Amino acid sequence: MPDINDVKRFWDATPLFVGEGSCEPGTKEWFLEHERIIETDCIPDATQIDFLMGGISMNAHILDVGCGPGQWVRRFLRRGNSYVSACDLTPRAVELTKKSLDIFGLTTMGQIVQGNAEDLPFDDASFDHVNCQGVIHHTPNTERCVVEFHRVLKPNGTLCFSVYYRNVFLRHPTLLRLMQVTAGFGMGLKGRGRERLVKEASTAEDLVRRYDGLDNPIGKVYTREEMLALLCCDGRQLFKSLHVERHFFPARALPFRIPKALHKFLSRHAGLLIAVQAVKI
Repeated sequence: MPDINDVKRFWDATPLFVGEGSCEPGTKEWFLEHERIIETDCIPDATQIDFLMGGISMNAHILDVGCGPGQWVRRFLRRGNSYVSACDLTPRAVELTKKSLDIFGLTTMGQIVQGNAEDLPFDDASFDHVNCQGVIHHTPNTERCVVEFHRVLKPNGTLCFSVYYRNVFLRHPTLLRLMQVTAGFGMGLKGRGRERLVKEASTAEDLVRRYDGLDNPIGKVYTREEMLALLCCDGRQLFKSLHVERHFFPARALPFRIPKALHKFLSRHAGLLIAVQAVKI
């Protein structure tokens, strides 16, 4: 089983979206290209992005765990939240996030630091809200991350996180094989060794691991019930679930264009991620 150092090495060498975009990583154009991919390809329904950001007050102290190149940090700051902290396992992601804030003229009263989601470098009861999108399915001890979210949140603090979802295509071996047959007609993603992503994946777990890069050491996939079970860790109920949504359908992996209405439908009903809004107990 890969350990946290294997995970760190991969993501430091291959930060999110590096090797995929058409622009030089770390430039203004590259950051904007990543935001456009999120908005037009991965999460085509703006109401789903609003859901992921939560209905939190402007003066809330937010922690973004696994900030990557900083796109969620920038979204919160642009929305008017001035107290946004963030951490990432790798120094390169921290560097990219800080660089993006400089490029776009954004400032935060929070901290942008290196830190492991399994052992967050923050004091108890420090935050009103924790945001963590598509991160903890890449770490060896996912349950420990949820315990840490609970620790750093204030009483009645809120949480929104997402993990890979065992959607209808990944739930049934026959449908996965059908996807692999379809992959012969050009289904795949650009860069990071993903051009034959679907065709060469042996299981649902292997597919989500490969989604972020051929050498990605860990990728976990969850049913709705398994994801909600993460809210009860360390022998106790840590969070109360408020709302669950499926989202994230990367249409650019298809060999043909699909109508926006169909894209939104697939994102909501066959999304690759499942997210939960929850409140600390």
